[in-house]
Amino acid sequence: MSAHETIACPACGQRLRVPADRGRLSVRCPKCGEEFSHPAVARTSRAGRKGGLRARAWIIGTVVLAGLVGLVYLGGRSPEGAGALGRAGGTPSPRNDRWVTISYADLLDPDAIVRTGQPLSSALRDPHLKGAVQPFVDRYSHLLQCAVEMLQGPDELPHRSVVEHFPPGSPQPAWVALFRGGRIHAVADGRDHVRLFLPGQTPEAAYKEHYSVIRHCLNGLVPPNGHPLRVEVIAYENNYPASVLKLNTRCHQVSDTSFPPEKMQPDLAALSEFFSQKPILQGAQLSRSEGLVLYGTQEDETPSLAGHDLSLADLAVAYRAAFHAGDNDAFISLDPHRDATKATVNSGGFLEDTHIGSVVLEADKRFKTITSGFDPDSRRDLREYTTRYLPSFMTSSERDLVSQEFSDTGRWIGTRFWFYPDETGVDTDLNYEFAVVTKPQFTADAERSREDFQSPADFERKKKALLSPSIRQNIHHLNANYAQYASAFAELAELRTVARLMGIASWLKQADPERLDLDALLAVELPAHTTERERTKLLAATILSCSPTDRARPEYVRANAELLYLSPVLDSAPKDYFPTTTDLAKYLGIVEHMDREEALDELTRTVREASRSRGPRGPEKVFRMTRPPRDLQALTLEPIEPIDLAAKEPIDVGGTHARHRDEASRLLAPGGPEKVRDMIRRRRDLQALVKYATRSADAPLPPTLRALDASITRDERTLDRLEMEINALKKQMEGASLSGYNDLVDKHNRLVRQLKAAHTRHNDNVERHNQMKIKTLSVMEIGGGINLEPRRFRINRTRSSPRLTAFKGLARSVGNRTRLRVQGADWIRSRGGTTKAQLEVASLPRVNWDLRSAPGPANASLTRASALTGEKAWRLTESETGSWRSLLREGPSQYREASYQADQGVFRIAEFQSGEVKNHLVGQMTGNRIVFRRPDAANLVAPQEPPIWWNVGDAR
Repeated sequence: MSAHETIACPACGQRLRVPADRGRLSVRCPKCGEEFSHPAVARTSRAGRKGGLRARAWIIGTVVLAGLVGLVYLGGRSPEGAGALGRAGGTPSPRNDRWVTISYADLLDPDAIVRTGQPLSSALRDPHLKGAVQPFVDRYSHLLQCAVEMLQGPDELPHRSVVEHFPPGSPQPAWVALFRGGRIHAVADGRDHVRLFLPGQTPEAAYKEHYSVIRHCLNGLVPPNGHPLRVEVIAYENNYPASVLKLNTRCHQVSDTSFPPEKMQPDLAALSEFFSQKPILQGAQLSRSEGLVLYGTQEDETPSLAGHDLSLADLAVAYRAAFHAGDNDAFISLDPHRDATKATVNSGGFLEDTHIGSVVLEADKRFKTITSGFDPDSRRDLREYTTRYLPSFMTSSERDLVSQEFSDTGRWIGTRFWFYPDETGVDTDLNYEFAVVTKPQFTADAERSREDFQSPADFERKKKALLSPSIRQNIHHLNANYAQYASAFAELAELRTVARLMGIASWLKQADPERLDLDALLAVELPAHTTERERTKLLAATILSCSPTDRARPEYVRANAELLYLSPVLDSAPKDYFPTTTDLAKYLGIVEHMDREEALDELTRTVREASRSRGPRGPEKVFRMTRPPRDLQALTLEPIEPIDLAAKEPIDVGGTHARHRDEASRLLAPGGPEKVRDMIRRRRDLQALVKYATRSADAPLPPTLRALDASITRDERTLDRLEMEINALKKQMEGASLSGYNDLVDKHNRLVRQLKAAHTRHNDNVERHNQMKIKTLSVMEIGGGINLEPRRFRINRTRSSPRLTAFKGLARSVGNRTRLRVQGADWIRSRGGTTKAQLEVASLPRVNWDLRSAPGPANASLTRASALTGEKAWRLTESETGSWRSLLREGPSQYREASYQADQGVFRIAEFQSGEVKNHLVGQMTGNRIVFRRPDAANLVAPQEPPIWWNVGDAR
């Protein structure tokens, strides 16, 4: 019988039984598919066995010696080593890197809306939308730690993500946002070990590439007792279209007590002192001896951001946005939300929860005032306030009412407003030594919404061409009068400060100084701040009652147009806003009418092969007289029949079909929607709500129309009086004698003539009244944003320019001084200097674990860890199978439970908060592939202490 031995797969740790007497073998693991050579030594003779034992002993000795050398090496500065993930503990060479594929496709929400308005499922397939997709997929790097636990078992001590120590919006170093974004993922045990997952092909190259960023985190994790921090580096790749992570199972080991910069770094204390003097940033210099030097002027205007004084933290945010955004370049925008009543606030360049991000968002929201007249936050009508600074100011809606090109069809036209940095100028010399800001102003522009076009190609062709004249006029007015707008609105003034910071940061990106470690700015602590992630859409309407002549006069429109703010309707209870089923049925009828109209438009587009989106008919109100025109009989001496003056029933424009009433009754019944917004499912539903709201509103009447109404009212009273007199006269004529009858005829005919004259005058006034239509312009949403991509800033590289020449001369005049008065202006500069000194880094929280073993069943080990901070952990590991279970109490009511069944290759992890499941994932490993999914969590039971699988023992 052939001899056999048991070996372990170097990739997954699976125990395999192989022949021991057949020399070198080529083995394929049936579990993971890994192929490897097993150098078994032939044992056909005693001599052979002795030789094999001697050879094996020599190999073991060599390995032990190498291990000792490695331990000595690890004790020195920045040692490096390589290891493989897996229970076999193999150490393959770099050329034998093995990759494991991790699929997160099943975890994605394919219907999630990216900033372009497209569903995530389609955006993933578009290579041009990597930036829009990045925030949705980079965060799945947390699965890499799960994969490591599947491959090599649970860590001896629990590891947690380092960003958990910095909640969003709290004070935190600038580097934290890069880790929270997901491209860099780090987990640490709080004692002396950290595992870094870095983008790259090999762990060594990835560590080197990202060292200037990750060193800040590593310095914060170094144990305070002088012991080295053990760093395990793992490289990975993220394939967005395939929604998979590729993990290189070979890791890179580093151990050190500090992680200093590799290059000279700017003097952050000097830069901080510069900003404390509240300068207006004017330019910068890259000096070989002094590093980064900033120049500014002190003026009556004190620069601020979000109402706070300018600081070094703001420069750090601008630098981070310019240098470390990845594919998701810096921007802020208001974009489509899966809830039709809301808009998503999207951010690029990690601008969320920063002063710069707040200013940019508020400036974007100010477009709503320019378009509708309303303040986006206070809901106040700011038209009168704005005209104090800009007497010629008119909203886009008012301009539409004035314009003769205004369409009576009232089609909805979606528009997105943007600020672009294309004209924000920075002049620099050919060597990128000096830079001076020449124009710190963003340029406003607009384009049609993507939703109004049938295809992306149509949108790109027509997004500018189909802008309304009023929008073009507003954009021109804003750009031409920016200084006055900035005086009226603080955020537009602060946007100039953003332009200066981002201009200098964009210049630095182009300059790319090799000798200077600008990533030192990532160690700067950012103050606590939060920005919106979503907001309710602006629903507003401008209503004007006017004659065609009045409509052409801006003065008349400014004086008589009324604004309606409709957004609060969304949070009203349906019963409060629709008091009766008839009212709600009218709204449902408008929705159906708009659906039919949209279908007709779609058919027309298909037939004509046209791409222009027509949208639903806009709100329009027409005053209808309750008294119809009358047809009087000819004058005669015979008795005249009474004239029918009964009023016609109003036209039911809402459509109160029986099914609408039934649906309305259902919605208003107990258990129906709690708020009006709960009834809104589509953009068209929202448009119908605005249409209903404006139809039920009363528009102010102009003087001409008020005079007509008064005249019509007088004529109606006259007609009523004359009819009564004529009817009474007829009764007298029926019983009168011939002579008396004839006397009454003259009186009768005189009254009839008066009646006819009053009727003619009444009908003329009614016709004039009906010609004076009520125009209603509704604003349902205003999208857009502000672009801050570094490549869009105009960095003018030139031998000389007047501004650059003057700036160079000033810099020479200032010399090493930090203050100088030049031509009536007070100039200041930052103190120059570079340093390699270690920055003072705030340490991350420590966890003093008390780790103990406990007796357990055969072939299993039990460990329990606890900390004074209240964290506890339990772990059970089966040595034979490689299966394990663990439970971590992260807080008073926060638990994380995980398990791995080696025979099935199934990994489970569940997170609980106050007894409720917050997250539940299952990973299935087949060969070199792990697929994660989110199963039903209905059968999960909240953990207990100790866990139910824990054996009774001393570890309790």
